Amino acid sequence: KAGIQENVLPPGLYPTNPREMQIDVVEIGYRESTISVKSVVDEKGKVKVDESGEPQIESEDGINFPSSDGFPINLDFTAIWGLLPEQAPHAIRTFGNVKQVEAKVVMPQIESICRNNGSNYSAVQLLVGDQREIYQNDTLNDFKKVLSEKEISLLYGLVRHIYIPKEVRLPIQTAFISDELKITREQEQK
Repeated sequence: KAGIQENVLPPGLYPTNPREMQIDVVEIGYRESTISVKSVVDEKGKVKVDESGEPQIESEDGINFPSSDGFPINLDFTAIWGLLPEQAPHAIRTFGNVKQVEAKVVMPQIESICRNNGSNYSAVQLLVGDQREIYQNDTLNDFKKVLSEKEISLLYGLVRHIYIPKEVRLPIQTAFISDELKITREQEQK
């Protein structure tokens, strides 16, 4: 029958008549897609950091959005996604090729899901443990759901680094350091 066939040929040699049938080679398996912020680098190529050790960001690249309390947040995200043999015909029929799957589905969904979920959290919540982990899990689950609806597999979706503005980050870090010093002093007294 005409059109893209549902059966996928495994690797091998297939004597075919090119006037009768065209076989497109589609790379099956997992790929990595990353959206990241550009950091400021010095003349030696080393990333510049501020006094608390956080990298200084150069531009608004990466994924950026306002937190629920109005601070600008930037983050890096990496997705490990792919097409399995049974998913390839649908992807080729719907999107064209693997690069189009990445350009039309994976990258836009990474940005929109991270922005939509991240705007529900304050800058402090994105900086501190439990809420940050909830954000990571919600983002991963939403991303996995969207890709599975489009018959694309997701192995991992990782929020790698969240860049919090210095005016928010420094007081919180100072408070945590003082809490840790207090616990250390109590243990030394014991």
